[in-house]
Formats: sequence, C-alpha cells, structure tokens
Amino acid sequence: NTVMKLTNLSAKLAVADNMNVDLANRAVESVINGYQKQGQAVQFATHVVDSWTKIAHNAQSSATDLAEALMRTGAAAKAVGVDFDTTNALASAMIKSTGRSGAEVGNALKSLFSSIHSKKALQQLQELGIEMYRVDEQGQKHFRNLHNVFVDLMITSRTTARNMEKDLLAISGGRRKLAA
Repeated sequence: NTVMKLTNLSAKLAVADNMNVDLANRAVESVINGYQKQGQAVQFATHVVDSWTKIAHNAQSSATDLAEALMRTGAAAKAVGVDFDTTNALASAMIKSTGRSGAEVGNALKSLFSSIHSKKALQQLQELGIEMYRVDEQGQKHFRNLHNVFVDLMITSRTTARNMEKDLLAISGGRRKLAA
C-alpha cells in the first residue's frame, strides 16, 4: 500500500511538472532515504512533491532541477542538521541566482555541507557577516544550528550584490566549482 501511494505521488510529480517518471520515482525515494523518513514515507513524500510543485509553479526553479539537487545533497544536509525545507530553499535560490542545473547545485551543496566546519569555511562565513558560534549562559562557545546559518546565508546573498556562486565556492573550500 505504501509503495502504491509513493508511486502515485511520483506520477503526480511527473504529470504536474513534466518530469521524467523514472526520475520522479528515484528522486522521491532518494529524498526519503537521505532524510531517513522511511517511517513517515508517504507523509514526507507528499510534502516533498507539494513543495517542488509549488516552487516550480512559482517559476523559482524547475521540479526536475530541485529533484536533481536534493538527490545529491539530502543525506549530506541531514548529516549536519539541515532540514529538507531549508535545503530545498537553498537549492532553489542557488538554481535561480546562478542559472546552474540542479545537478551542479546539488553537488556544490554536498561539498558545502561536507566542509562547513573547516577553518576556511568558517572564515568565509565570518567575512560574509554570518556568525557560526553562539555563547550559552555559562559562557561556553558552541556551533550555531546550521539550519540558522544557511538561512542567514540565503538572506545575505539575496539582500546584497554579492556573487553567491563565488561565496559558496569559497565556503566549500573550492572543492566543487559550479561548471561553466
């Protein structure tokens, strides 16, 4: 029953957003697995499909590009505590602002999430005015929740004339250049 519901959701995505049905199936399954939502597969997949469809219909980025991006970066985002909605929004913003494909953006985000705690990334984020640490009541320094860091990054890149592609390349240590 769950498999049939997931197949129907993938078919809905394929029809509503003119996506290849095989890609739709793989993307939905990949995002469920990447975010470890097997126990809530149908509910989570419904949210994913609705989210991609809404973004695509608002002309932010295509559902195919979002699927390609999230297939590549979902597990890396989950590993550092960045939820689906934040990753989806970041991917959409990057796709729209850089004009790159979802696959390229997904690979860049995967590198970014993998290297976010490196010295170079911390320095680059500080240069963008994004704080990576918080101080608790006892005066102990802790990494901020990465969800909040990435929200700050999206806001910074949207409200300034900064080049998001250059900034993200620097933050990821230059390991994943968006292809020309």
